Amino acid sequence: MNPWSITTILATAVAWIIAAFVLRNAHGRIARRLGILLIVEGGAVITTELGLMLLAGSAEAARTISLVHAAFDLTLLVLYLPFLATALNAPALRVFQRPLVEKSLFAIGVVGLIAIAAAPGAFIGEGQAVPAPLRWTVAWGGMMEHHRALAHRDVHGCNHRGDTGVAPG
Repeated sequence: MNPWSITTILATAVAWIIAAFVLRNAHGRIARRLGILLIVEGGAVITTELGLMLLAGSAEAARTISLVHAAFDLTLLVLYLPFLATALNAPALRVFQRPLVEKSLFAIGVVGLIAIAAAPGAFIGEGQAVPAPLRWTVAWGGMMEHHRALAHRDVHGCNHRGDTGVAPG
């Protein structure tokens, strides 16, 4: 096991253990939302470049893990605002407690997940081999093209493609 992944595995385990505890022992809307949010957060963490990506044996596996990570990120975007609105009950967030707004966020999430599944190339590019500590990194493509050069940097900020790190204008 790569030592870089230990913190990722621990963070995921803690998130999922707390989620199980909350869902089993706490009651109410806020607890349910927190439990679900922690499950999704753990999934997002474990599918990062320091999680399952280190175990990817091929560019295709890295691409699949990256797609799963994109789906978890999108799901987090949909879940956070309604959770915070319910938990904090702050005036600025109350709009996200409205059923129509929650349903709209859910619909946006479903459309986004369908888009990720239908056109994965719009969200990620081809896997690129890089030196340790990362085994694979996935170059952003499609809608994320302007971040392409940054996506090729390893955890130390080194660019292994030989370009300047500036996206083509």
